[in-house]
Amino acid sequence: MTNYHRFEDGALAVIAASVLSDGDIEIRNIPDVPSVREMIEFLKGFRNVRLDGDVFYSKGGNLDGEIRYKPVGTGILFLGPLAIRTGHSRISYNPGSSIGPRPIDIHIEGLKQLGIDVKAEGDFIDATFKKAPKEAKIEMRFPSIRETEHLIMTTVLLKGTTVEISNCAREPEMVDLARFLNSMGAKISGIGKEKMIVKGVESLGSTSYSIID
Repeated sequence: MTNYHRFEDGALAVIAASVLSDGDIEIRNIPDVPSVREMIEFLKGFRNVRLDGDVFYSKGGNLDGEIRYKPVGTGILFLGPLAIRTGHSRISYNPGSSIGPRPIDIHIEGLKQLGIDVKAEGDFIDATFKKAPKEAKIEMRFPSIRETEHLIMTTVLLKGTTVEISNCAREPEMVDLARFLNSMGAKISGIGKEKMIVKGVESLGSTSYSIID
């Protein structure tokens, strides 16, 4: 039986990862729910995207300028990847909400190891890409899905950099995201295991992919 919350979260992560590609993207089995529609509306600001039934389409192209994304829960997924692609990104962040605190210290610690400077200014967090290391070893304090997704997505375009991430989340939606990234040309090994290794590439290309449910 489908865990629908996980299915929805997994779809959001894969859609967010589509911004890493320079090519045309087709992702099947996407749920038509408010959170997905909201993310797609945001993406329309700098990309030709649409949802047709349960299929998400994105036309390739470069991203240009500062990217801002407001939803707190999934917004963090754009912080590192868009800093790598555009040099700088900014997301809205409120450390407290009606569902409790949203600590992001693991996100920030990981991004700093990848050569990204992170600063909080008021209700926003800014990330600026400086210089990637040749290699990095990131040990997660616990196997969180969102943190693992974010760091894997950030790492795949660090050409010439090899990153070892240990204590990774191993849930199906994390496995699905890594497989989606590899379908675009990423080099991720150890998928579904406690330790994943990412060898950064220069760019990601087109793909046609169906997410799990």
